[in-house]
Amino acid sequence: MYATWTPNESDGASGPLPLSQQKRQQLLQLEDAIRTSPDPQGTLHAAAASIHMDPQDLLSMLERNHADMQQTASTPRATRRLVHGVGTLTMALTHWTRRHVRQATLLLTLLVVSLYVLQTAPTSGTVISSSRRPLLSNGPTTLFRPPILFVQTQMLHSDTHTTISPVLANWKRQEWMRAMDQLQVQEDGSIWHKSTSNLSQAASAQVTLDLTALTHDADEDDELQALVEELAWEQAAFVLKSKLLTERVADPNAVQLVVPTSSNNDKNAVLVVKGLGDYKRYGMVGLRVAEQRVNDTLQDELCLSMNTWANSHFDGRLHVSVTKQANNELTIRVYLMIPKHGNRIARNTALSIVHHMASSIADSIRIRTQQTLARRHQSNSFSKSAKTRAQTRRKTRHDMEQQMETMSTERRRKWHRSNPNVGHYRPSNDRLKSPLNAMY
Repeated sequence: MYATWTPNESDGASGPLPLSQQKRQQLLQLEDAIRTSPDPQGTLHAAAASIHMDPQDLLSMLERNHADMQQTASTPRATRRLVHGVGTLTMALTHWTRRHVRQATLLLTLLVVSLYVLQTAPTSGTVISSSRRPLLSNGPTTLFRPPILFVQTQMLHSDTHTTISPVLANWKRQEWMRAMDQLQVQEDGSIWHKSTSNLSQAASAQVTLDLTALTHDADEDDELQALVEELAWEQAAFVLKSKLLTERVADPNAVQLVVPTSSNNDKNAVLVVKGLGDYKRYGMVGLRVAEQRVNDTLQDELCLSMNTWANSHFDGRLHVSVTKQANNELTIRVYLMIPKHGNRIARNTALSIVHHMASSIADSIRIRTQQTLARRHQSNSFSKSAKTRAQTRRKTRHDMEQQMETMSTERRRKWHRSNPNVGHYRPSNDRLKSPLNAMY
């Protein structure tokens, strides 16, 4: 057996032997030959003399080789492959980055942006802009639909943006009423109006709610119809007072009105609209109540008017009205009016806002009225059934008592007939005495 020795100029105890795998296998074979020989000491000296080494150095080399091979064998093969693959990939990426600097910078930027979006999307919708900046942003914008908690925390609990737009500050109620009268909304549907003398843009939507369709009774009377009208009017007042203008929107991603949880800030709200923000993403518009007539349910019209905050995506007023009609109908109208010299809004976005709001308000009134009717019907049915059960129990008890009295009378009559001295003597055979002659 022949083996070569490579001397290590550095410290011999530092690190593994600088040998190939073939040389290591030869050293293992030499170690096995020395251990299995009849004279291990003599075989060690002979092997050391054949390769011109000191026997002690050869023994140390064999021991180190044996320890290194055991350590290598203890490492899992999958781990070694993984470490080797990661190292190879890192070297390849480093080499590719040095050759393609621009592409590597672009990929790194995309990776950082992706990680940022994944982290912020669930909590804030990934904010693109938080305020209006000339030439940079039209207003608060998020990449995805912002969560309600984020809007309530960041927009409604802050007093820095709740001032009314200066364009709307000089407008009075009579001017808004004249502007709405000029629009002349008569039919159901969404309409985009031409600019008037005071308005640069205007959009409106009307929905008529038939109250006779809310009941399923074929022979409904006037009393039931009056009750339905009263309940629908109360629900309309509740919807406007609570600002539940987008409660029943068909597409929640299109339009959403977020109201504060605290009653101290119930004058403000935030309208989240898809396509209103920068790059056609989600825009947030602050609204403040300017007029509200929902407490007097005896009148024929309920209304809610809200003006936009300063530095919003657009400057205007959102007006919602519910009117009673003579033929058991409610008319819901939604107006979005942009005055002259105010920030404008896209036509499709404005029509989407008024259409979804009018439909949602009508559906909210209809569903809430039907729920109230169902609860009342269930309560009346329960009361009637309880009253019927009570009457049945009373009648049954009365019949049983009458039967018992009849049976008792019959038994007494038979007893009198079979006992001629009944009533004159006690069971002890003592004659009964009159209470006037009783001795105490």
